[in-house]
Amino acid sequence: MSAHTSTNSDRSKSFLDLPPELRNQVYEDVAELECAGKRVKIDRRGRITVPQNVLGAVCRQTKEEYTAIYEDYLQQHVTSFVAHVEDFRLTPLESRLEQLFPTPPSAAPESKKRELVVYIAFDDACSEPFIEGLLHWLKACMSSELLAAFDRTYYVEFDWSCFEADDADWLQGSVQDQVQAHRGEEDYVRIMHAMVDAVGEQEGAQEVLRVKHRQKMRGSRGW
Repeated sequence: MSAHTSTNSDRSKSFLDLPPELRNQVYEDVAELECAGKRVKIDRRGRITVPQNVLGAVCRQTKEEYTAIYEDYLQQHVTSFVAHVEDFRLTPLESRLEQLFPTPPSAAPESKKRELVVYIAFDDACSEPFIEGLLHWLKACMSSELLAAFDRTYYVEFDWSCFEADDADWLQGSVQDQVQAHRGEEDYVRIMHAMVDAVGEQEGAQEVLRVKHRQKMRGSRGW
């Protein structure tokens, strides 16, 4: 939605009285400032958080006009995205990327690919992993021209208030058993490594706490 002309001779002049092309130029300048050197965030529902600024707070029209220009700017200029995903529910992320890039970006050498960092969160140790979402994503990574334009990196986060390390190990084993056909594929390997790293970091943190506790106990006993 580009800016359109607002006419009302009975009120004071405002930003909306500027010609549409001037308003669009302001929106583009603000979008450039908002995106400079930043990763654009995509949430678990596939929504992009448009930065909150005065343009979005003036009225519905400026918010809609700015949002349209902002998303167009993302498509043309932004090269780094960070996405948050819950339990392999990757379809909202894929849908958002398809909306942003209806025409897949041109093939680029590895050094010039767009960056996509995906954080996969597991919040419930009692639920089965959403394998269908992972399977669909892995197939898309092998066949999609759009995803091929991104250098994809994965991190896994467990809610350690719900998970024990054994729970996370079980979940990883369950995933491996159900995604046998994709073993060896690049994205499968990266996701499995991210799961292993997340468990290892937690076990390392727990060991540090155990050591500190033992040292504290020894100190209190005068050893």
